[in-house]
Amino acid sequence: MPLNLFLLSCTLLSVINLKVGLWIIGILVFDIVILLIYFKRKRKTGNAIASDITDSSRISDIILSNNEVSENAVFLFGDFKISTSVQKEITAKFSPLLKELFLMILLYSVKNEKGLSSSKALDYFWNGMPSKNAKNNMAVNLGKLRSLFVEDWGNCIVNKEGYVRFELPDNDFYCDYIQLNLGISRIQEFNKQEISDLLVVFKRGKFLEAVNYEWADQFKADLADKVIESLVGITKKLDTSEDSSLLIRVANSIELFDSVNEDALFTKCKAYVALKKHNLAKETYNRYVNEYRLLYDVEYERTFKSIID
Repeated sequence: MPLNLFLLSCTLLSVINLKVGLWIIGILVFDIVILLIYFKRKRKTGNAIASDITDSSRISDIILSNNEVSENAVFLFGDFKISTSVQKEITAKFSPLLKELFLMILLYSVKNEKGLSSSKALDYFWNGMPSKNAKNNMAVNLGKLRSLFVEDWGNCIVNKEGYVRFELPDNDFYCDYIQLNLGISRIQEFNKQEISDLLVVFKRGKFLEAVNYEWADQFKADLADKVIESLVGITKKLDTSEDSSLLIRVANSIELFDSVNEDALFTKCKAYVALKKHNLAKETYNRYVNEYRLLYDVEYERTFKSIID
């Protein structure tokens, strides 16, 4: 073989080997990326809610138009409602027992990573029943809950080490109570639009409005304290002349948790006056005075003029 032909052959082989090598490296890099994505999603699946709502990287999740959420959603403000992507609204499928059991599991899962203690559930729902029968009843009802969710959210009701918890589904999922917990702790850092978006949670009504479970009273009280403290703080940050409409929405949200909150009264009256809606300001004051009298059986001491001056 002539020398030039030999050199050309070596060059071609080198180029081919280089291309093959690069191709193999490319495949390996692609596989590694796919594996990283897989394991990242795998780690996400099964995360307890309590750990997720403290993850600052998920704060941006609160900024969404939850007016438009219609599937894969759980609503605890206003009327209880659950809708999924495949089965659509499934609220009617919950018996009174399943509804209360689910709410207890969900709220305790938001409160701590372990979720609801199995012994607490047994004592509450099946108290006085022989231990074996009680455990069988609990297992049956947990199975019913799982069957309602499995088609859309997989096995999101998990028993582990004496606790039952609700785990966030791997697909897009919305719960107003979770979103509120996610956002309220960071609301002081939000801009005006983000504050406005967060307040949408309250448009459906009060938290667990039609629910009168004794065990839920502490959750309602804890949430009320947290929301009132945060929103009153927001009223101090906003400007009455520039942010009057937003301040009225903030005050209305406070009143969902405390109908005679004085900070909310001052905020609304001053905001209405700034908007030159003096009649609404006076109506707000009169309504507050009447509510105060009904609750405490005494007259409210502050005058309307002292509030708006």
